[in-house]
Amino acid sequence: MKRLIILLFIALISPIRGNSRLLFYLKPIPKQLINNLTEQDLHKKIANLKEKTPSQITISQLKRKMRKKRIQNNRGFLALYNGYIDYSSSDGQISFPLKQAEKKLYIAITPDIKPIKIKENTISHWEFIPKEKNNTKIYLFEKQIDSDKQYFWQVTEAKIPESNIVGTDYVVLLTKAKNIYVATGDFLSNDNKQLILPKNIYAIGDSQKNEVMLKFISLEKYFEPIEIESAKLNTMAFEEIIIND
Repeated sequence: MKRLIILLFIALISPIRGNSRLLFYLKPIPKQLINNLTEQDLHKKIANLKEKTPSQITISQLKRKMRKKRIQNNRGFLALYNGYIDYSSSDGQISFPLKQAEKKLYIAITPDIKPIKIKENTISHWEFIPKEKNNTKIYLFEKQIDSDKQYFWQVTEAKIPESNIVGTDYVVLLTKAKNIYVATGDFLSNDNKQLILPKNIYAIGDSQKNEVMLKFISLEKYFEPIEIESAKLNTMAFEEIIIND
């Protein structure tokens, strides 16, 4: 496992230490979520059935097929943030050094982005590709506090910016939007200097994941890979620490 931490200590420590970090997980879609999906969800968001679905198939049959085919392997999804690159671990974890003060973050799911260069090897910024609009989804995560001083994440769907520019407050998951399901709404949180997103992001398919990764190989040189070191907490527990600045 890429990052190991004993469950007993989850409530007491963060799985990453040192400077502030950004952390989230890609979870396998739970069976209960499949049960709650509507027919529209199944056709639009869960369109990862390999065989063609006959028009006469019932929603219950679709759900049974989805439960049978639910993706368990959430490993190897490529993520980008502020010049860093990481791949989801065997438990779906993705983490980066946190490079923003604002408790607001966009998660963009798209199979490709393009570099805007000012010189041959100098990138000005990255942009979304208009032709991939139908394969792109963006979600806004905003940490807020209510009248009872309870922190929570508010998650809403957002639009592709008119400028197509990928901002510094964006995490880009390089995959087709149909491969990821993000539950919207409010999710309880706490006042933590780490930016730990709620566990509402689900890997529900891996359509063309390898093709996307191969296509991106030539652009990997513009990103710094996340480096991990193991640290022993005591005789029972270890944690792994990002050592990038």
